[in-house]
Parts: sequence; structure tokens; C-alpha cells
Amino acid sequence: MVDLANAHFQHPARPLEALVSPPISDPRAMAWSGEELLVADREGQIHLVEPSFGARRLFQGAPDPVRLAISSGRGGARRVAIIDRHGHLRVYAMDGALRWECTTGVLASVQLAFGAPGVIVVGDTLESRRLLLFSAEGVVVARARVPARTVALPQGEGHPPLARSLADGLRVRPFGAQLGSESATEHHLLVSGSHVLGVASGGVTLWRGAQPHAVTVKLYDVVNAALSDDGETMALATRAGSVSVTAARPGVPRVNPGKVSGHEGPVAGLTFSQKGKWLASLAERVWVWGY
Repeated sequence: MVDLANAHFQHPARPLEALVSPPISDPRAMAWSGEELLVADREGQIHLVEPSFGARRLFQGAPDPVRLAISSGRGGARRVAIIDRHGHLRVYAMDGALRWECTTGVLASVQLAFGAPGVIVVGDTLESRRLLLFSAEGVVVARARVPARTVALPQGEGHPPLARSLADGLRVRPFGAQLGSESATEHHLLVSGSHVLGVASGGVTLWRGAQPHAVTVKLYDVVNAALSDDGETMALATRAGSVSVTAARPGVPRVNPGKVSGHEGPVAGLTFSQKGKWLASLAERVWVWGY
């Protein structure tokens, strides 16, 4: 007998339309700047991908990048922050000029973002999980030891609030406040504006800011997720290289992903463009999709 309550075919994924797969060898990190995608490869080369026109090399950065972030450009020129697998952070102008650099000590589960006061870094060191806040000029404004699986919410003015996923739900506290000593859940937390996505082996949970109720979408072997800027669409990706998009609302308990042509392994990066026109996925190559 078919289990209609959980039947995959009840909740088909929205179709994805392949737009471009730029010829970038061994991509490692990516981020959108408006409707343009920046991709860093293993050698540190930074590529600019315009979905309607193709890709071009932008500048040469440092090798072995693991995270890339782009400032909004409000109040000045845009900046590109890149952190490598050794925990070294570099901030560039869009023309490739190095503005400042430092060693952070973070080596795993790294979060990198622009926000108040400048650049936010959260990650695991050899001893503990650490948070560092840098000014726009590269001065350390604050540093703190934080509990395991903590992320920062880069929003508004002042130091960012921090979040952890506990058994009773997402706990959000102001910077400097206690987050609790309880063990965190196994969710890998991803930040999208004021929203948080929690990726676990059987699906993705979405917490919308301070709202008490979460949305959970079931998908077997999911390893990555992303939320569109308007908060209406969620993308999910699996260890086998499948990607799908679905409505980010209650009542979508399970999705059936469509195979993304070209991905042969775990999807390490997944991100929507700011205006929501495109979705980019990163594994052994980069694909940009319309949906």
C-alpha cells in the first residue's frame, strides 16, 4: 500500500532550467553580488559570472579558499572577503587590490559575512568555537568564545545577535548574552538575513527570525540548503548531487529532487541571487539555474 502522507510524488520539485555552467576548474566558494556571481577556484582565481553573458576572470586571490562574501556596497565601494583553509582572512576591493588581511585561527564550520561593524567570522579552532568581529579597516572590534554550532545573524546596527539550535527550537540572544550550556542539535546552521536554515540528514528546518514556529521540509540525504531573499523559496541539495526548489511554507512535508546535470557528488554551495532570478549550485563545477 502506498503511504500517501509521505509520497514523494505528492510534492514534486519545481523544474530547474539550466542556464550556464562556466568553465571554472575546481571551484571552492561563491557568492552573489546583485545578479552577478563571484566564484573562487582552488588556485585563488576569482571569476565573475554573468548568467546572461558568461564568465571572465576578475582577479587573483590566495589559494585554497573555503568561504567568500561580498559587501553590499552601501556607504562605499564593494569589498570581497575570502577565508582560506588555514583560517587566513583577506579583504579585497573589487579590482583585486588587497585592503587588509589577518589570521583568524578558525579551521572548520566557518561562517563569513559582512555586517555590523564590518566583517564577521565564526568558526571552530583547534580548541573551541570562536567569533571575531572586524571593522571595515580590519581592526578587531570584538572576539569571543561561543558554544558549539553557534552562528551570527548579520543584521541591523551594532554587534550581531547569535543563534543555536536546541531541542526546544532555535535560541537567539544578543551578542554577549548566554546562549545556554545545553547540547546543540545536529543541525548545520546556515544564515539567510534574519532567517536560519538547519540542515540535518533527513531534511531542512527553517526558522523565520523570532517566530516560534518552524517550517520543516523532508528530503533524504540533504547536505545543503538556501533561502531566497524574499523568504518564499527554498533550495535543497543532496550528497548525490541532486538539487530542487520548493515553497518555503508549511504543508510541504517532502520534496522529490530533480537530478542536476553535471553534479556527480555532494553539493558544497547553494545560493540564490539577490533578486531571485537565479540559483547557483557548486560541486565539482558550478551551475547557474533559472526556476
